[in-house]
Amino acid sequence: MKTVGFPISRKENEKRRAIVPQDISKIRHPELLFFETGYGAVLGISDEDYIKAGANITSCEEVLKKDIICDPKIKIKQRESLIRYLTPEEILIT
Repeated sequence: MKTVGFPISRKENEKRRAIVPQDISKIRHPELLFFETGYGAVLGISDEDYIKAGANITSCEEVLKKDIICDPKIKIKQRESLIRYLTPEEILIT
């Protein structure tokens, strides 16, 4: 199975998140989800809420090492700079 990393979007004034803890309960293997520290802070969601839902909290550096990177609101310049860190086996969802 593949791991999925969720970095915090660096887009200005971006407060949306791809997934929140209450939705994690619908995922079969939440232990394969890795969120950057502070991922839900702009929504008042703590890292502990993600952990309680079964997901993992880690550094941005570690998130970017996962098999699939999910950042649906990434800017084009950020996407281009992120791509250079990806390995041929990784998938980027934007």
